[in-house]
Amino acid sequence: MSTFRRILLFMKPYRLQTALAIVLGFLTLGANIGLMGTSGYLIASAALHPETILLLWLPIVGVRFFGLSRGVFRYLERLVSHDLTFRILSNIRVWLYGCLEPRGADLLEKERSGDVLGSVICDVDQMQNVFLRVISPPIVAVLTMGLGFGVLAWYDLRLGYILVVMMLAAGLGVPYYSHKIGRLYGMSLVKERAELFAGTSDLVMGLSELIAFGRADEHIQQLEKTQLHMDGLHSRIHRIASGSGAAIMGSARLAMWLVLLTSIPLVFQGKISGVALPTLMLVTVACFEAVTTLPAAFQNLGQTLSAGLRLFRLADQANVSSMTGDGHSISSESFDQWRTSFQTVEVIFDRAPYNMRTDLLRFNK
Repeated sequence: MSTFRRILLFMKPYRLQTALAIVLGFLTLGANIGLMGTSGYLIASAALHPETILLLWLPIVGVRFFGLSRGVFRYLERLVSHDLTFRILSNIRVWLYGCLEPRGADLLEKERSGDVLGSVICDVDQMQNVFLRVISPPIVAVLTMGLGFGVLAWYDLRLGYILVVMMLAAGLGVPYYSHKIGRLYGMSLVKERAELFAGTSDLVMGLSELIAFGRADEHIQQLEKTQLHMDGLHSRIHRIASGSGAAIMGSARLAMWLVLLTSIPLVFQGKISGVALPTLMLVTVACFEAVTTLPAAFQNLGQTLSAGLRLFRLADQANVSSMTGDGHSISSESFDQWRTSFQTVEVIFDRAPYNMRTDLLRFNK
């Protein structure tokens, strides 16, 4: 089973909540489109100096309605989606603990404790992007594109086609290249972060040995190099995100101009009203809000899959270790007995005279 499908299994118990969060996200963007469209129509109509203000009561009410509903839908969408994310993270943490706890001592003999700590903390936290930044944005973008196509096609079918083509170019082309460029950076960032956790854990747990052998400064310098490498990866990822955002904003402005240039002849032909021009332009720009988060979704996909792969590898290794039963791993009772015996020997050794300890060390050699 692929890593992404295994991640999706944690969302299966919350299918209704997932669908509700997606619908609320779509309603939020739909209210924003309605707000921009009615605002443009209201401004254009008011510029014509109507005989009475009653002729503008419908767009005025529309602006108020969409403005209020946008805030309400945004709040509900955030509430539902973040509650869903916290529930998914809770299930992942409980599942991972259930996999690691029975064979924790045996697992720590094979894996570095810092690497395990990095997976339990950072890799689990990376799973919060599964719904918020990987699954929800593409679905909401598709629904928003359908809504925008319906609005513009109601005036003229060519306007709807222009919007769809430009949104597909901005929503698929730009995220694809950003994912292709930033995928390796995201995977490297996850590995470097795990190495930083492991190195820090080794420094804390073995500080006395490192100082005794004069390797503490060297170990600290290695951690600083790892942190500098992580900073460089973060800078590259942010540059890719900035470039992707600029490309999408440029696509939105280009789509707005294409819609305007296509609509002007329609106004002269009498097919659409002149006051509809601001509405068409603002609706076009508002639709692109749905694709602005897609480059980040594709970038987070690489980091999320890499973190999920590390989590499942760690859990599968613990499960395999618990099912083998080859006798090489010790139980918790025997481990406690061995630890008590070792502590007893250590106390006796520390309290022994110096010549006796020297004889014991020679005998050990």
